[in-house]
Amino acid sequence: MKRKIMLLILIVVLFNVFILSDVPNRAEVLKEQVIAIQSEIKEQESHMIELVFDIISYVEKYDKEKAEMLRRVVNARGLESDKLVEHIINLIDSVADDYPELQNSNEYKMMIGELKKIQNIITNTRNTYNSYVDKYNNYLEKFKEILNILGHESRNYVMYEN
Repeated sequence: MKRKIMLLILIVVLFNVFILSDVPNRAEVLKEQVIAIQSEIKEQESHMIELVFDIISYVEKYDKEKAEMLRRVVNARGLESDKLVEHIINLIDSVADDYPELQNSNEYKMMIGELKKIQNIITNTRNTYNSYVDKYNNYLEKFKEILNILGHESRNYVMYEN
């Protein structure tokens, strides 16, 4: 009987050791996923900003004053929110309305299409990021005592407007 109790205690202890030794590793994996997807968002946002300036440079071939105005607007307001990006796209479209050759240009259409595609990718990547943050934060909550000691902290969600 005593032997069975000792064996049971040993099994419980070994089980806890294996489970608890995996906790920090799992937390680190989740944290790395969050960091990787966050990096992907920044990369796509940089690509979007470059493309906006490429489009403005293309518009400059048709109207230098309006292209300069677009540059000033982007530089003053930035492109940190989806609403600002939509605003800039609307401004670019309004300039293009004045120039049918610009509006019908394959290069212009391609750049605008690419910009809208990047916006969709960013939206999807932000959703993925928030999902990863949710998994990470929930995991931290389960093992708060252990993971706080190891320096793991909860992450914030990406907030954005659609």
